[in-house]
Amino acid sequence: MNKILFVLAVAALCTVLYFRHKHPNKIEPAVPRKGVQIEVRKGSEFEPTIQVYIDEKDRIPNRTGCQCGWSSLETIGRSEHITELYDITREQEGYIDCGSAARVLTDKGVKFVEQEQGNKDTAILEKYVRGKHYGAAVGLHGTHMITLVHYDPKKGIVKVIDNCGPNALVIREWTMEKFLDNWDGFTIVPLPQNGKPCLVFIVKVKPGDTVTVVSEISKR
Repeated sequence: MNKILFVLAVAALCTVLYFRHKHPNKIEPAVPRKGVQIEVRKGSEFEPTIQVYIDEKDRIPNRTGCQCGWSSLETIGRSEHITELYDITREQEGYIDCGSAARVLTDKGVKFVEQEQGNKDTAILEKYVRGKHYGAAVGLHGTHMITLVHYDPKKGIVKVIDNCGPNALVIREWTMEKFLDNWDGFTIVPLPQNGKPCLVFIVKVKPGDTVTVVSEISKR
């Protein structure tokens, strides 16, 4: 019995040594679960691939062609478990504006931050999308609204989810220049009531580095 165990141990060791010889720099990085914060040590690169994670099942289409703002709000609401926003697109099938958005959200008891059309101060995007990882419904040219899920002025990119058209419900990356040219300033940020949104990270691990789960971000 001992001889059999010894032979198996030697075989396993040989397999590991062979793999390391054939793939000396290959390390399979740990993949964090949604809703956990991770810590990377010894010089590994660590950054969020997207600041506001919205699962595909939570992305709501613009069924009528004129409820883009409500679709964006329900998308954010479902992702952040703001139950008052569930099925809002079935209740509101028409256009949205600052007045109607504020009235409906207030009536539903949803806390939110709003910026009017024409005011293109990006501080609201910096604070809530980039800083707090909250999704934002943003207006384009006064005729359409989409969901902003990533705002990175340093890299000069944003990521958005449209709710209609050929790229509906797909995360798309735009240049900052394109976004600012199209953005009309109108912004609505529903505020999560139960915990923080989840983050999704990409981690590039170098040989010898470790990835450690350190704490929960969301209890959902």
